Order: sequence, then C-alpha cells, then structure tokens
Amino acid sequence: MIMNLQELNNFIHSLHTKQRLEDEYANILTTLANILDDTDLPWKETYYKSHTGRELYRKLWTYGLKDLIPGDYDGGFRPLSKDDIISAHAAYTGGELLCKYVLCE
Repeated sequence: MIMNLQELNNFIHSLHTKQRLEDEYANILTTLANILDDTDLPWKETYYKSHTGRELYRKLWTYGLKDLIPGDYDGGFRPLSKDDIISAHAAYTGGELLCKYVLCE
C-alpha cells in the first residue's frame, strides 16, 4: 500500500496504543523518508511539519516515547526540519528499505 502524507497522518492518528505505535515506527519512518526525499515538491515539507510530523511527534510524546522523536520541534510539536526524519530512518533501520507502506524498487 502506498500512502501520501495525508493518509499517513490519518494512519498515525489511528494508532491508539503505545505498542501499535512502536510496532509501526520503522514503517512510518520509511514512508516519511521516501516521501520527503523528493526535493522537487517543497509543499511536502510544509505539510509534513504542520500535519504528519506534528501528529507523529505528538503521539510519540503522549505515549512516553520521547526518545524516538527524531529531531527538534516547536511548542506545538511541529518538526523544525524534514532532514531529521531522513537521518532517523537511516539510523533506525540501518538504511534498510522496509516495504510495508511504500513502493519498493
């Protein structure tokens, strides 16, 4: 299944337990890294910061998973940079491309 930022935002919002969020974390990072690595569409970074990233960071904070928040954020849990998610993906997965929500080559 291929998700866009809005669909991923809705998916993150639907994760109602800490365990589900932990189970899906690597796949969420992979999906975000693949979407945000497309530098031709700057609106994606804006949507990520204002919606999808904010929902992810808020959810991680709420469930006590602050150590999984991949970068700096403002007082409303909006990420300050898309680069943090791309770096976190590489560090968390060892660069392995997981294929649950993204189209893998």
